Amino acid sequence: MLCAVSPLFAYPSAREGEWGAESSVETIELGVGKTAAATALTRRLTQGPSVSAVVLVGVCGAFPKPHLRDPEVAREILDLCVVTRELFGDEGVYVPGGFSTVEELGFGTMVPLAACERRSRALVERLGAYPSVGLTVSSCSGTDHVSAERGKLGAAVESMEGASVAYVCGVHQVPWVQLRCVSNYTGDRAPEKWRLDEALARLAQAADAVAELEGII
Repeated sequence: MLCAVSPLFAYPSAREGEWGAESSVETIELGVGKTAAATALTRRLTQGPSVSAVVLVGVCGAFPKPHLRDPEVAREILDLCVVTRELFGDEGVYVPGGFSTVEELGFGTMVPLAACERRSRALVERLGAYPSVGLTVSSCSGTDHVSAERGKLGAAVESMEGASVAYVCGVHQVPWVQLRCVSNYTGDRAPEKWRLDEALARLAQAADAVAELEGII
């Protein structure tokens, strides 16, 4: 007899998953960064029961409006974002003229990794969140120069796990959605402007609500 298939809620760090302690849904701490996330999720998808979808939740940085290719997609601190597409943001090489992606070098592709459209749309509508494109990097954009360079790649928010999770889900043919809350802007560090605790609180509230959305996830 087949077991019921449920969603898997994944988060990078322990603080991003504290909400799950009181929830009945299955959760997994992936670890921070591309490698940790890909390894932990692959292990779970290959060794555990089947899941209906992977729901990635976490905080993120937002590119300031002046750094973006399209200022209309800019997000503000504490905005709740449903990431509908992910890009790998730092696979490539730095050359005298700046950064060239693997796609520009002809060695690979930055093909956008698409989230489940139906589930993402439902989360946007139910949570009042902003559909956004995400950029995944190994080192966050902590200077204005790097932020402005990466902001031209077409994403609005930045994380260290999104594209890896999307890639692993694609390999294992598992639909995914991603919920992020903006805790800071990318660029020159201004710790006094970060609102991490508030972003974590808003993320927890939203993740809790998602876990209760029967038939959506």
